[in-house]
Amino acid sequence: MADKAKDPLPIFKKSISLTKKNKNIEILWASTREAYNFIQAKQLNCNIITMPPKVINQITGFGKSFKSMTIDTVKGFLTDSKKSRFSL
Repeated sequence: MADKAKDPLPIFKKSISLTKKNKNIEILWASTREAYNFIQAKQLNCNIITMPPKVINQITGFGKSFKSMTIDTVKGFLTDSKKSRFSL
């Protein structure tokens, strides 16, 4: 939905509300692309969320300061640039 510029939260809220009384129905938030979707799914009490490893790894960075995250990102860019052996 988000890939098509549609906010998924109202759909999930309604789906969860409609199925709350049915114990045998679970709501699946599939194919997340952003780590923040994990927080959104938890806030909505979504039953299941699927995430690729890259997104799961991003969740481990929650709570890090922006300064620390920025330094880690720049270090990653520096490492990648050295591996490329590209020069100006």
